[in-house]
Amino acid sequence: MDLNGNPMEAGDEIGVFDGSLCVGAAVYCDSFPVSLAAWRDDIATPDSIDGYQYNNEMIFKWFDASANTEITFTPPPGTMAMEDDRIAPTHSGFGYGFYAVRNLTDGIAQVNQLPQEFKLGQNFPNPFNAETVIPLELPQRSHVKIELFNVCGQSLGVIFNGVREGSWPKIHYNASGLASGMYFCRVTAKGLERGGNYQSVGKMLLLK
Repeated sequence: MDLNGNPMEAGDEIGVFDGSLCVGAAVYCDSFPVSLAAWRDDIATPDSIDGYQYNNEMIFKWFDASANTEITFTPPPGTMAMEDDRIAPTHSGFGYGFYAVRNLTDGIAQVNQLPQEFKLGQNFPNPFNAETVIPLELPQRSHVKIELFNVCGQSLGVIFNGVREGSWPKIHYNASGLASGMYFCRVTAKGLERGGNYQSVGKMLLLK
């Protein structure tokens, strides 16, 4: 690909935009084809546009790193879009299980590997006296609710109800108002980015 007489060089970047919003990027590694991972608008943030909106025009830009120049171009006929491809191209920054924040001038600003699936871990310490931590694994931004039950199956109330980013969040709980004994925590999670529901129950032993 030769743009305005300037051939692409390794280290240049190609980005895809929805209007002025960058919704995907890839680094040219001196070979073709070039695969770009683009993200859709996040339904969990209805008041803001943070990704590609379906049926909008896609604009492609090339950033010439050596000349510090950004050029809008029309992609060649060989450009293909893979609808609902949930496994991103496997170069660093956009591999499966990764998310990244990129733009055309700063390169990778943040790369974090995410859990592969929802999971409730064993609370710690356990047994515990008053305070304990409930570890979770969330592969995406999720709405999480944790409800506490006694051994008779009676609900003692919700100890956490909110949204957490995809990561390994730790929910702190203080049971100073409860008597010693065995308790159960039921975790339900709903994925806000790619969907999916999860539910699991863990046992916690309170000793005073």
